[in-house]
Amino acid sequence: MKFPAGTDREIMRSPRAEVANRDLRLLDEARLIKIRNQPGVIAVSAFFEGFPVQSVGDEDFDHVAALAEDFMRAGAKVACELGIGSVDQLILETSQNKYIIAPCGDLSLCVLTRSDAQLGLIRVLLRGIQMECGVPGGRDHTSS
Repeated sequence: MKFPAGTDREIMRSPRAEVANRDLRLLDEARLIKIRNQPGVIAVSAFFEGFPVQSVGDEDFDHVAALAEDFMRAGAKVACELGIGSVDQLILETSQNKYIIAPCGDLSLCVLTRSDAQLGLIRVLLRGIQMECGVPGGRDHTSS
């Protein structure tokens, strides 16, 4: 993502944040690139209310972010109605691709992979980002 001259790379005002009157803290770009460089990963996008704010890779991020936002909301509703807690990560697997969507503070992170990608390390990297953002889903499962 290109940043205007003089813009702090860590904080960028979202078009939707204008309405909410808040600044969004962007994710560490190096961490997004590390996820993108994993075998089978096609693209990584951070989004806010259906709008991409950070992206790495080749994909129609506007379309992906809008659909991922709908998927996150539907997943949260299902989890709530079933009384199974909040969503840590959502995974959609098809014959052609896999999508992982994870809440990260005010943002959500979407990872698009090929169908043959191994998700274990990718999910561990996502959990690390979630922990940095203070997301309950980013909790350390090894201590329980």
